[in-house]
Amino acid sequence: MRLVPYDPVRMAPGPVQALLAEAAFPPTADRAAALLAATYTRPKVTLYLVYEAQELVGLIGLHRTGRDRGEVTHIAVQPGRRRQGARSAMLLELRHHLGLRELVAETDGESLGFYRRCGFEVRSLGETYPGVERFLCRLADPLA
Repeated sequence: MRLVPYDPVRMAPGPVQALLAEAAFPPTADRAAALLAATYTRPKVTLYLVYEAQELVGLIGLHRTGRDRGEVTHIAVQPGRRRQGARSAMLLELRHHLGLRELVAETDGESLGFYRRCGFEVRSLGETYPGVERFLCRLADPLA
């Protein structure tokens, strides 16, 4: 796997926007376009495209919160590559590539199984939106 920071000047936004829409709420092209324009143009926030050979496998957004710490903002895998370990491999590659000792993610109940299988500790944040419980997932090296 190869991580490539998204560069809107050099890269076509169409495929990236379509994939990001699947990780956004609401999952629409307009929401994805807004994220690319607002979130992924901020300092310390990067959208990484993940390739195997020349194929775009997925994407993972990261907000650097410290020298060796970060927060996953979005993660998505191409439909044909799902349930094959690509998301967990992307997290591992991101940690290795950037030297991250701690990684956190905020998610809903739908993704909890994934984060638990990857070794994240999970705690409830309660209902941050009416009727929607959110969770904080944290993965850290034992010495962190």
